Amino acid sequence: MEDPSRTNPELNKEISALKQKIKELEQSKSERKGISEARLEREEYFKAIIQNSSDITFVLDKLGNIHDKFCQGENGDFP
Repeated sequence: MEDPSRTNPELNKEISALKQKIKELEQSKSERKGISEARLEREEYFKAIIQNSSDITFVLDKLGNIHDKFCQGENGDFP
């Protein structure tokens, strides 16, 4: 569909801007995918540590408070 009120240079400028936006969106998607994959690897790593530990494992926050929902005994049960 042609818009006779728009000139070729205007249309070319708009096409160029749209191509740039597509490139930025593709790059952002790629970065998010990499971050997501890295997070999944970390989760699997720490899950393996917890599951294969014979010790009681707990999580402390920066103030040293224990977070009960993360506590796990050696048999895998939560308090």
